[in-house]
Amino acid sequence: MTESSTFASIRLIYSRDIIPDPMALVSQPAPFDDPAWLYEIKYDGFRAFAVIERGQCRFISRNKYRLYGLRDLATAIAREVNVETAILDGELAVPDHLGRTVFAAMMKRRQEARYFGFYLISLNGEDLRQLPLLTRKQRLRQILPGRSPHVL
Repeated sequence: MTESSTFASIRLIYSRDIIPDPMALVSQPAPFDDPAWLYEIKYDGFRAFAVIERGQCRFISRNKYRLYGLRDLATAIAREVNVETAILDGELAVPDHLGRTVFAAMMKRRQEARYFGFYLISLNGEDLRQLPLLTRKQRLRQILPGRSPHVL
């Protein structure tokens, strides 16, 4: 099997799964503050879904390709997040000594990546996408370890 056919089969599998397509960006002419909006820190890394099942974790890009080369992080997440199955949405990034994420460090992989979890998509077979975003964020906090150098 060639690399391109491997990517095609992986993409086909995840396009039928409950991993959603990424939300479209909305351009605004100027910064604004609105209590109906939830604001997030922008991490400089790769947006990725963490798919946890059968004691393993794998990362899937927003385009539904499997991301390789992060075995230690995937193993740590599978060990630390105590669930049967889950799909998390988040960002793979490398923080510097001040906690700022550095895209070049992620590309070069000279430092260990971290996973910044945003919210849950599914948990133990339950599709959570119809729940309010704040509820999905709270459910994620409930399954994350208290302090972890791997998943934040």
